[in-house]
Amino acid sequence: MRPPVSVVPARLATLLLLIAVPAPETAAQAASHLGKWTLNANKSVYSPGPPPRAQVRTYSTEGDRFKAVIETTQPLGMRTTAEYTARFDGKDYPLAGNADADTVALTRVDDLTFDATLKRRGKVVTTVRNAISRDGRIMTVTSKGTNARGQPTSSVAVFFKQ
Repeated sequence: MRPPVSVVPARLATLLLLIAVPAPETAAQAASHLGKWTLNANKSVYSPGPPPRAQVRTYSTEGDRFKAVIETTQPLGMRTTAEYTARFDGKDYPLAGNADADTVALTRVDDLTFDATLKRRGKVVTTVRNAISRDGRIMTVTSKGTNARGQPTSSVAVFFKQ
């Protein structure tokens, strides 16, 4: 039995709406990034330098959110920890432990890549691209921005999965 003619346009409109509106990003879609990553300073480039002595990034999920804990040993030995929990929806989420930024906004590029926009008091200070190699063993974090002292910064940091 065929539906009445008046129902067909409504069903078609609903179907088109479902196709046109992408499903919200979930933390599970960040599976390629999950785990512990260790900086290889010898393969990384920081401007201005020097690079950190060490850095470990741990990515996990917390409900439907992506959680990042970034533990860094600075060039002079001071240890810092930056942390955020966010969705891949382009909205600002609190970023703790970063002297240059107070919020982060994440957007998914593809299964292996996401972008992060870091802001301080609502102003963009750094853009970051975080990409995983096809074999899942290397992560490259490329950033460009301005630090709290107003200096331009850029880096290409290479990490290995632990």
